[in-house]
Amino acid sequence: MAEYTIDGYVFKSRGQYQRALKEKELVEKIKKGLGAEDIVGNLATYNKIIEKNYFATPIGISFLYELRCRLVEETGDDNIRPVPVVMLKSSGDTRLKKELDKSRATKQKLIVAVVSLAIAIIGIIIIISTNDNIGYINTEEKILNKYSAWQEQLDERERQLDEREAELSEREAQNR
Repeated sequence: MAEYTIDGYVFKSRGQYQRALKEKELVEKIKKGLGAEDIVGNLATYNKIIEKNYFATPIGISFLYELRCRLVEETGDDNIRPVPVVMLKSSGDTRLKKELDKSRATKQKLIVAVVSLAIAIIGIIIIISTNDNIGYINTEEKILNKYSAWQEQLDERERQLDEREAELSEREAQNR
């Protein structure tokens, strides 16, 4: 990973480095515009910089701190607004955030999948417990019942045929 250095500060990302370069240029312009004897103007400039949040890198923040110290010393007023520190996000922070978001999304998908599977299993258990005609449950008994009904029908037909044969045999015997 490349490191970028300005005035003894090391920046891990090119974006932070570029922002620090811009702040360094702005600091130079502001320093040229500050009057050595104009305390009121310098205080107004300081307050305007803080209100507009011009600085977020150590370059700008250290300049604001030096300016505040000088204003406190020149005015004797320790109630001058403190220097706000804005933390820059590094590329590692955004990468970590993306990974966290990804893991949260994966966790949510897994929760949905587990709940869906649990509902499906509960549904299957309910269906199996309430329906006697599913799959191989009682299959042997069903087949035996079906064949025994056929056997009864065949036995009945055979009895009827035997009766008819007996009648036919008697008729033939009488006709002779």
